[in-house]
Amino acid sequence: MNDLPGTTSPDTLGTPMAGKLGSLCCPCDAGAGPTTSRRGFLTGLAALGAAADVVGTPPALVVTAGYDPLQDEGRDYAARLNAAGVKAQHLHYPDLVHDFYIMGDVSPAVEAAAHEAADAMKAALG
Repeated sequence: MNDLPGTTSPDTLGTPMAGKLGSLCCPCDAGAGPTTSRRGFLTGLAALGAAADVVGTPPALVVTAGYDPLQDEGRDYAARLNAAGVKAQHLHYPDLVHDFYIMGDVSPAVEAAAHEAADAMKAALG
């Protein structure tokens, strides 16, 4: 099922856990949450900000990178949450790439970003 060497299998979470994850983080208007495609990939998670009304969404830490195809969506989602009165913090790392957290051995900037995000989560959780 894995087309690229060294990548994580899309089934790592398993279907029950994927459904639970989707119900927690995908406030879809239809309430359907994400589904699993025929290849096992989650679909619908990219629709986090697609809900017409984000009031009542849990607080969020949104992390984006400069070389990230989702950086604009992440920035906009954090702004929508804040505009709706939902506490959201946006951390942006302009010199890093999407999924940089798995590249700690490539750049010291990754470790610094991971520590900053961890500190933000600790502060949010009290």
